[in-house]
Amino acid sequence: MKAWRFQLENSPKQINDKLQSGLNGHGGFVLTTNLEGDGAMTFSVRKRIFYAWYLAFQNWTVAKGAVLKNGPKNKTTVDISFNQHLFIRLIILTHSAVFLGFIAAILAKAPMHDFIYVVVAAMLTAAIVLGVAIQRKFERDVQKFKTLLMHIFEL
Repeated sequence: MKAWRFQLENSPKQINDKLQSGLNGHGGFVLTTNLEGDGAMTFSVRKRIFYAWYLAFQNWTVAKGAVLKNGPKNKTTVDISFNQHLFIRLIILTHSAVFLGFIAAILAKAPMHDFIYVVVAAMLTAAIVLGVAIQRKFERDVQKFKTLLMHIFEL
């Protein structure tokens, strides 16, 4: 999870309007907002899923935010947290369990030869490379969301 905090000189209602109009211009996003009576607002932004294939490649990151009106100086604090989508977490967890089960089965059933060590080492290396690639994709997605939101809020 990554957190991002900044201040704007707009009211939560104006911020909601900017988000609505800004994300409608950039197709493919789903915005869910909740204006609360005490001058606060919560929102969630993610990419829209058109096909199941999109889940695996585009819809990895969800931005959840809270807008709080604080102080008499007309300053509004915006807190945004970026998380991986729940389905992506489940996919990664499932693949990790299958992967570890496969390694345990290889080590338990096969006679210990050099070839088995090479196979297990290759699988562990592939898992590490995949983990680094997933983390980099998350970082790129967070940066894209930040760029989009900075463009919408004109920061």
